[in-house]
Amino acid sequence: GQGDCVLPQALAGNGGSYTCSITVFLSGDDLQAHTNVVTATASDDDNNATTATDAVTVTLTDRAPEIRLTKSANPASVPETGGDVTLTFVVENIGQEDVTLSSLVESVFGDLTGQGDCLLPQDILIGGSYSCSMTILLAADDLVSHTNVATATAVDDDGTSAQASDDATVTFTDVLPAITVTKTADPTTVFEPGSSVTFTVVVTNTSLEAATLDSLLDDTFGDLDGQGDCTVPQTLAGNGGSYTCSFTEFISGDTGEIHINQVTATASDNDGNSDSNSDDARVTFENTAPAVSLVKDGPASINEGGDNATYEITITNDSVLTDP
Repeated sequence: GQGDCVLPQALAGNGGSYTCSITVFLSGDDLQAHTNVVTATASDDDNNATTATDAVTVTLTDRAPEIRLTKSANPASVPETGGDVTLTFVVENIGQEDVTLSSLVESVFGDLTGQGDCLLPQDILIGGSYSCSMTILLAADDLVSHTNVATATAVDDDGTSAQASDDATVTFTDVLPAITVTKTADPTTVFEPGSSVTFTVVVTNTSLEAATLDSLLDDTFGDLDGQGDCTVPQTLAGNGGSYTCSFTEFISGDTGEIHINQVTATASDNDGNSDSNSDDARVTFENTAPAVSLVKDGPASINEGGDNATYEITITNDSVLTDP
């Protein structure tokens, strides 16, 4: 009744035979060989009986475990100045053996045990999986992509191991330089015909990328490098780094006129990108009132009978104005 075996069966004399077979599922996680013995009993028409036995042994070969590792990065691109990236690792048991995930190692960040929420060892049943993640700050001023490889190792109960690897790449986007310029005058009002005014220039880096201040050019006074305490080039740190300098010039004009001069700053980063920004300063000329003084000289006394008296009158323009 098992397989195609049906009894009783008549066996002809002198070599007659009967054959049947059964199919069974065999397994042995301990790799011990499976042996079973069959015993046949036959009798003749005189009721004499005989038996015969035979054994067969099936050995079990070790089935190696199989795992698959999937590694991903989120986001896959960050600014060159840096950003947080979450790396996620998923290890799947795609074999026919339960396994223990014994190690998870990253080519850049080393053993992941204890990093992020990764914790090993982990048991993974057939068809199961284990996942964990970690968050890191990545930056690359040279814009070279970051690639790292993770390798997972798992072992079954026979001590047979399996490995799987996967990588993830994070690219970096170029951060352009950005600057602002503020120019002020002190004082902002002078009397005609003119006076010395101190101009102050502040250049601020509003980008996260460090930059180099390459030039400061004034449309009235020219290249400011070497004027006053202005010196270029200057390094501007990212995220608010600034440079301040000042110079003093004599300006002249008539009442009601406004002196305007504009400075333009140009900065560049290490990737060859540049940015320029300008600002002006204004100085108003106010009226200077005329001022004169008079000195009259003459004799202190004359004869009582009378005499000519000579008087000398001197009028002086005490104003700074040069117009008569």
